[in-house]
Amino acid sequence: PKQARVKSHNAMERNGNVFMWYHRDNQEPDWFIEPIDNYEDFYEAGQISHTINCHISEIPENGADFAHFFMLHEENMLAGGDMEMTKSKLGKLMTHKWTPKNWKLGWGEEKHMIKFDLHLETFFGQSSVRVPGFSEMKAEVHQMGPAYVSLKINLGCLFQGYFIQTITPEEQFMQRVSHRLIAKPHNQLVLTKLYLQSERSQFERDISMWNHKVYKSNPVLVKDDGPIRKYRNWYQQFYSTVKDAYEEQKETETGNSQERKQSDNAWSDFKDLDW
Repeated sequence: PKQARVKSHNAMERNGNVFMWYHRDNQEPDWFIEPIDNYEDFYEAGQISHTINCHISEIPENGADFAHFFMLHEENMLAGGDMEMTKSKLGKLMTHKWTPKNWKLGWGEEKHMIKFDLHLETFFGQSSVRVPGFSEMKAEVHQMGPAYVSLKINLGCLFQGYFIQTITPEEQFMQRVSHRLIAKPHNQLVLTKLYLQSERSQFERDISMWNHKVYKSNPVLVKDDGPIRKYRNWYQQFYSTVKDAYEEQKETETGNSQERKQSDNAWSDFKDLDW
């Protein structure tokens, strides 16, 4: 009987995660998460998870917010994730310079993707003297869809790995964000734990911003802020219609940054995202 039918969804296992496709109009998937080459050669080095109160698109939008790299992530991981402590002497023992390059939107069969390179240089204090062994790191960043980002790190024989970020909405404007680190070779236990701790402290600085801000669909931007406008226009493709995206953004702006009041229809807007 019709009332006993169970609705099915397209699902796939990819890169250690299980993904399910949802479309409000029941359309079939028109893009997929790319597999990591030789994924079986990597091992699970660790995972960290956080719950964040913000708009879902703001989290991966970090990659397009060039100015925030200097403002939040100059100090090393010894400063921790507390923004009140990032200007401490420990945080200034080593400083980072982050440089995003070659940021570009995908098109055609890659319209669901954003790619860019992220260069990291580490110095002693405020000097121009680089820290041996950690002087420079180059990473390839790929965002696929609205809630999946991979960051590929290649330091040759010293270290190779990926940070995989996934976002899952749990409640109205409440996101669960997971960062998994897969790595090789298998004997780099200390280095992988160091990377995980660094990722945790740096990401928690972002969380302190997201938890205490209001989403603005039309913010005042300057050139040095990066391609935020392009990113938001690109992100709208993951809503069933442009109208759904506009209404969702409008509802977000009516919220209070401290009490986080959301409308009764907010969750229905999230469900219209194509995963």
